[in-house]
Amino acid sequence: MNFRLLAFAGGLAVIFTSIESLGLCFFRRDFIKVLVYLYNLIFGFIICLLEGHFIKMVIVQDARQVVIDFVPALRYLWGRGVFYAFSGVLQLSELSPPNILSGLFLVVVGVLFVVIGWSTKKRLSKLKHCLENPNKLKKYFKKYDRDGDNVLDRDEFGELIVSITGEEMDEDELEGIFAVMDTNGNDYVTLEELLDWWKGFEANSQVEEQGGYDLM
Repeated sequence: MNFRLLAFAGGLAVIFTSIESLGLCFFRRDFIKVLVYLYNLIFGFIICLLEGHFIKMVIVQDARQVVIDFVPALRYLWGRGVFYAFSGVLQLSELSPPNILSGLFLVVVGVLFVVIGWSTKKRLSKLKHCLENPNKLKKYFKKYDRDGDNVLDRDEFGELIVSITGEEMDEDELEGIFAVMDTNGNDYVTLEELLDWWKGFEANSQVEEQGGYDLM
């Protein structure tokens, strides 16, 4: 199971435990915790929305894009990691075994996202430095689009990255890089998405040179 499916499972756990905790807190008239678990319920749905890339319904994909547009940091693995860890901490507001387990699980998943995000950034940096210009990227895209459908699936995309960088990747690294490139979450990467990444990387590099920071 890759790390995005772990996050999806964590989101489901948050949804179910939040519903249970809402009932208990409402019965005890602890309205502050009711508010906390309402937020956590919403967060659980957002987590499932972000990581349910295998759900092909257009309405889900559109909703995912709306969330990412509203909170741009959620486009990046580190941003999702911080959000997931925060959601896990909120789960610990109710010290029942299900909440403790789901909360700690989500905190661990959040940390995993941040770590993989850092590894992904380094891999993408090497990818960029191995490419001389966008034209070379276009040539690689055409070479590994083996079925000629003008998109790269995970396998084709993985072969492209390994060919350019000369380094093998594990499943989580591939999933992390693919998630960065697949900006609309439709489970394939287009040439336009690759070129947008190239332009974005150029802009981020200029910010770093000026003493800024990169949100990748």
